[in-house]
Amino acid sequence: MKKHIFITFLSVALCHGILLAKTKINSEADTLYQRAYQHLCGPCDDCNLIDVKKWLERAKKLGHSDAPYLLGLMYHEGLGVGKNLEKAASMFETAAHTGHAKSQTYLGIVYWRQAFDRKYQAALRGGKPNSATGMLEEQGRRNIQEAHEGLRLLAEHGDVEAMCLLARTCMGMSGRKDGALERYWRESADKTLHRSWTSKRGDEAHAAYQLGMLNAYGGDSNESLIWLIKAAELDHVRAEFELGFNYFVKEEYEKAITLLEKAAQKQHVEAQYLLANHSNVFDKYLGKKEFHSGLYWLEKAAVNGHAVAARILGGKYDYHWEDKNNAIADESPTQLNGEQSDQRDKLLRIAHRDLGDKYDCQSKNLKEAIRWYSIAAKLGDVDAESRLGDFYYRGEGVQQDYNEALKYFKEVVGHEDDDRSYFEVLNAAFMLGTMYEKGEGVQRDYVNAVNLYKLAARRESGKSQYRLAEMYYKGNGVLQDYVEAYAWANIAASKGGINTTALRDEIMERMTPEQIAEGQRRARELSKNLGLPSK
Repeated sequence: MKKHIFITFLSVALCHGILLAKTKINSEADTLYQRAYQHLCGPCDDCNLIDVKKWLERAKKLGHSDAPYLLGLMYHEGLGVGKNLEKAASMFETAAHTGHAKSQTYLGIVYWRQAFDRKYQAALRGGKPNSATGMLEEQGRRNIQEAHEGLRLLAEHGDVEAMCLLARTCMGMSGRKDGALERYWRESADKTLHRSWTSKRGDEAHAAYQLGMLNAYGGDSNESLIWLIKAAELDHVRAEFELGFNYFVKEEYEKAITLLEKAAQKQHVEAQYLLANHSNVFDKYLGKKEFHSGLYWLEKAAVNGHAVAARILGGKYDYHWEDKNNAIADESPTQLNGEQSDQRDKLLRIAHRDLGDKYDCQSKNLKEAIRWYSIAAKLGDVDAESRLGDFYYRGEGVQQDYNEALKYFKEVVGHEDDDRSYFEVLNAAFMLGTMYEKGEGVQRDYVNAVNLYKLAARRESGKSQYRLAEMYYKGNGVLQDYVEAYAWANIAASKGGINTTALRDEIMERMTPEQIAEGQRRARELSKNLGLPSK
């Protein structure tokens, strides 16, 4: 009997201890979450967004259901971490699985933005986005539509962020534009936020920021500016960045750099990158003042997880660019129009374009180059992966390692459906094809080599088109076919080069007049189907 009582007592004590432990964990998670929320959404005079990220990661680990949502926002906006839409999507998806309607909506917005970015890159090349881009856009629409009912319920219970999201997604992101519904939720959000502003309950800064952003998306731009100024005056870090960027676009550089540096000091990584990316503009119009250099902010952004910043630093040491005027990129914002968010994206996209023209190329520091490229590659930068593949293949700056080269080139080729990685995939597919053809670090495989050369050839790789001609000419990995060999050699020869012309002529010598005519017809057909220049 006594033994039974003791066991019962012990069981109760253990259960009580477990409950106390769970309560303590839940209390710690909630405390961390509330602290993070206050720094992200309230006054933030001396906050550090890197600390905010750590608090949210701990809260997420302890099971706080809303922590992934705020982490998603941090990756979405570049708060304390480099902007990373893939990681943002992962966080939003985690929260969406628990029925978090706002996370599911943001997941749709992320897909929408990724599709927009791919369309933009395709347009730069004068081509059309591929089917994967259309599928991404459709997935975004589907997520937004599925989240609509949950958002509506939240909005009807006074959730002002849900109202703002409904107004934003009714502008066409869901696949159909509903002007009446957009106006209804915009007006509802506007009234609710004005009440928060006037009630002085301690959330005025975030109310002002939300009013600013509500008007930035399809509202009154002047009204947006007024509210962002009010929020920035209350030390709202996200408002400081948005307002700083707004002034930058308007070429009010002194106001811009003051606000952007405030946000950057709080570890707003996109602010750090913008200061680095356009340091030459600030220097040109403001002169050498007490502001930090572009390189200083570039390193800060790279250390904090900005993939492009890390890759640019890799390039700096790869080619030892001497920065003549503290410039990371030179692009005037005066020609950009459209919504503020679109302007920002366009400005940030050109960060790594034509950098070599702005620097003197001297000696290399490949050790530093590889260090920064490796950081960028871990953050998912495809260009950095491609460069590392080249280094390991050639044994330049590192010991030659075909296995490492294969690993990086395969990572890059895995992005073949992403229009943003067009040229990186071209290079990696050619290099992988070469390795399979020659048996470098892998068993010789002509069939795989042919498939990879075709992938690069579709991207106008003259070297791959030449190699394909050789493979068909010799019958390596494919049935020997002089017509197909001639067709690819003809396309390659149209780009110039003695070797390509010589190969075409050599193939012609083995062909009948009928085969040559067929080869010319086939070359025109390939050029048309693959969007290649026809000659």
